[in-house]
Amino acid sequence: MLIAFEGLDGSGKTTQARLLFEKLSQSYSCILTKEPTDGPIGLFARDNMKSSTNKDTMENTLLMEAFFIADRIDHVNSVIKPGLESGKVVITDRYVLSTIAYGGVVGIDTVWLAELNKSFPTPDITFLMDIDTQAAMERLKTRANKPQVFENKEFLRVARYIYKNEAQKFKNSHVIDADRSQDTIAEEIFNIVMEQMQKGH
Repeated sequence: MLIAFEGLDGSGKTTQARLLFEKLSQSYSCILTKEPTDGPIGLFARDNMKSSTNKDTMENTLLMEAFFIADRIDHVNSVIKPGLESGKVVITDRYVLSTIAYGGVVGIDTVWLAELNKSFPTPDITFLMDIDTQAAMERLKTRANKPQVFENKEFLRVARYIYKNEAQKFKNSHVIDADRSQDTIAEEIFNIVMEQMQKGH
């Protein structure tokens, strides 16, 4: 089973991906991974997000999308596919939906972005961690690391809209109210996963 966690920075997706991994690992063989990865392409993409001086241009966004997709090719071939083929549950913090949402904010055609990514494995479950943009910004302010390209209120507002719209096109996607306690959210997510597993996903 491939499970993707998507959502704005500050939505709690990384925390919930980890909590699900920890709980599922008690009974199943699981892999917890993320995008951008810690591979050379992923690290380069992360550095570019922090240092770019032309953050909002179409050219820069297209370049970033190219990095993300190149990183995803390596991620799928080295982590996701081998994990699935060996019968493991693969949990990824960000995946295709993030590429579509963030690219769409600056005007890149979401249909085209979806087409570019159609060859990658489709998640069996997609969790969209939905949170108000102001709440996301407040959470981001507490981070010690430097804010990245996509961490401004207007960008996040539009990204949230696209996320929710595009998530409807993914099979078995669940929009999770992320403005609740970690334990409440984690329990809801775990129950959804277990129900899907019992159905044979």
